[in-house]
Amino acid sequence: MKKNNEKCPFLEEIVVRYCKAYPIKKMIPMDKLQREDPCIGCPHKCAIYREVAHLAPDKTESRKPIPVNAEFSGYNNHNQEKVRGFSFHPSVYYLSNHVWLRVENSNKAQVGLDDFALKLLEQISELTLPVPGRPITNISIKHNRRALEMPVKLSGKTVKTNPTVMGNPDLIQHNPYQNWLFEIESENILDDIKNSRQGEAAKIWLEQEADVLQQMLQEECGITLTDGGEILTGWQEQISDAVKEKIIKRFLKNE
Repeated sequence: MKKNNEKCPFLEEIVVRYCKAYPIKKMIPMDKLQREDPCIGCPHKCAIYREVAHLAPDKTESRKPIPVNAEFSGYNNHNQEKVRGFSFHPSVYYLSNHVWLRVENSNKAQVGLDDFALKLLEQISELTLPVPGRPITNISIKHNRRALEMPVKLSGKTVKTNPTVMGNPDLIQHNPYQNWLFEIESENILDDIKNSRQGEAAKIWLEQEADVLQQMLQEECGITLTDGGEILTGWQEQISDAVKEKIIKRFLKNE
């Protein structure tokens, strides 16, 4: 017979911490932290906090030179990873509205949409891309009988579009990093992407975007998703058109 004060062998106790300046209380187990106090004293000097709060980078921080991608033409698909259920590639640069760039050299890059954007859009039926030879403005997308003008704030001009993708938009949803949308030329590419994210910084940002999406779905329609893991599939069918538009505006229309 079990005694009243006997501890259940399946219960464990773990100490967690969270930053109250962070908009979502995402618990971090103490044993995952590299040191007792990971903060540097002021949230406004914390790179992660500044990114979530949409603040400009701290000007006191030195920036590393931006490398270019030596595999521009022979793109290798094997480095793709999964972040909270979304495909992620560490070599591309991510803009704030989930447009990515793969840089060939200091004046040329390919442009595409990441997997996060494509999962929000669900089914793309038509793409209208920037016209070659003209300045870069928007990507026009028809998805699920709705239209979206997605801003692309890049200097320079479009060199060419990807005819294969324009003829079959489904391709980008199967492999967003292989199937680029258009190629640009600009003398200011390195300036254009200096506030973008790549590698580990991009991975942290994508996790944060997944957290914000999860919070919006919980607040707007009470959908509870897996905590800390992958966002479940099929949530798009459970929300109204108004909520869908609010989500798309938050993630894909910001500049």
